[in-house]
Amino acid sequence: MPGVHSVGFFLARAPDVTGPYEPVSGDWHKTTITWPQDAKSMRPACTDPFIWRDRRGSFHSVFHCRNWYAGSPSDAGGHAFSADGLHWTLAAEPAWNTTVFHTDGTNTTFLHRERPQVYINPLTGSPAALFNGVSLANINEPFPWQKDCPSHPSHIQVGCDQSMAY
Repeated sequence: MPGVHSVGFFLARAPDVTGPYEPVSGDWHKTTITWPQDAKSMRPACTDPFIWRDRRGSFHSVFHCRNWYAGSPSDAGGHAFSADGLHWTLAAEPAWNTTVFHTDGTNTTFLHRERPQVYINPLTGSPAALFNGVSLANINEPFPWQKDCPSHPSHIQVGCDQSMAY
């Protein structure tokens, strides 16, 4: 059960979903996954951690961050990993940025890619797909796949969903 804090994530564990929960760090005021010292000066805002164990038993977490990585855009996905779930290492590079590459060779850059969810292949135990919620960079400018959609606000046009037209 992850919780968010300005300097990292709190993790809690329990014998089952009904609890009782206890902090993995041993202290409710101490984060389990802590941002590196140089990142703290950038005032990272990281949320929406998704945690899983790989087939070797190692833990991984991916999450959405603003103001963590230098450069443009500073909005990116973070990745942390741990052999025991207690001591975590943060990856030095973003796990993803705001650009999504489509199978037809085009790409779309969004304002944010948030709420990461990872699909784990049940046969291999390996990550097979990443799902994100996205924020459009400019809701008044349609994306290429919307060019043939009927005219209505582009924040309703995603996928040309006619049921949402007014």
